[in-house]
Amino acid sequence: MKKILIAAGMYALLTACATQANNQQLLAKIDSLQKQLDSAYKPGLGEFMGGIQMHHAKLYFAGQSGNWKLA
Repeated sequence: MKKILIAAGMYALLTACATQANNQQLLAKIDSLQKQLDSAYKPGLGEFMGGIQMHHAKLYFAGQSGNWKLA
């Protein structure tokens, strides 16, 4: 009985240590991904408005020419 308790205690200790190391690795990865995200390109309002305007223009001209498949 005593051996089983010692074995269970050692298993719990090893599991806790492995989880701690894994958590540290995951936190480091999250930090590096956050840095990449902060330095990534972020389009402004002008880019969004220009893209929307282009889609609306295509829709308008497709409707004017009767190209309903394109519209």
